[in-house]
Amino acid sequence: MGSSASLFRPPSAEMAWFASSENVFTGVSLVDIGEDVVIRAATGREGKVTVQIRPEDIILSRGEMESSARNSLRGRVVSLEDRGNVVRLKLDVGKVLIAQITRRSLIEMVLNVRHDVYLTFKASSVQLI
Repeated sequence: MGSSASLFRPPSAEMAWFASSENVFTGVSLVDIGEDVVIRAATGREGKVTVQIRPEDIILSRGEMESSARNSLRGRVVSLEDRGNVVRLKLDVGKVLIAQITRRSLIEMVLNVRHDVYLTFKASSVQLI
C-alpha cells in the first residue's frame, strides 16, 4: 500500500500504454506531436513531456469555433467505431486522434468517413502523464 500521493498521481507513459489509453503523445511544453501539429497544455512544465487527451474531451464541429479553448485543429474522419450510444472516430490532423461523440451528434452533424471536421479542446484537458 502506498501513500495517497502515490495512489493518485498521473499514470506513467508505460501505464497509459498498458491501460490502452488513447491520444497519448510526447513532446515539449507546447507539445509538438509531429507533422506540424502542436497542442497547448495548461502546464508550467518545460522540456520533454508526455500528454494524454481523453476522447470524450474533444469537441467536434463542422466549422471553426470561436471559444476559450486553446486547441483547435482541422482534421478528417478516417474511421468510425459504433459502440451503441456513442461513436468513436479516428481523425487525421496530421497525426491520428480519437474522439468520442454520441450517436445522436453523429447523425445530426451528418458525419462520415472522409468528412472534414474541427477538433476543439481546452488546454486544461491535456493531461501530463
